[in-house]
Amino acid sequence: MVAAVVAFALPIERTDPKETVRFIGLLLGGSVMMLVGFLDDWMDLSPLKIYLGQLMAGAISVLFLIFIETFNNPPHGGRWCRAFPTGSR
Repeated sequence: MVAAVVAFALPIERTDPKETVRFIGLLLGGSVMMLVGFLDDWMDLSPLKIYLGQLMAGAISVLFLIFIETFNNPPHGGRWCRAFPTGSR
């Protein structure tokens, strides 16, 4: 987490005005998942409690405007694919 904060503080041109909000959401959601994992290892949480932790991390992602627009698809030659295709090629 320290490395992520240091990397974010570097003087790089930012083109997304919501980048800080998304970065905070990414750190919060990741921290929730890490906490759920630690608690599961320590206390052997029920599947429902683990699922609720995952839902909480997902809700944080949505609230902090984190979304997947495109992704790399190695089985198809490494092309970048749209996460939600519009139907036209």
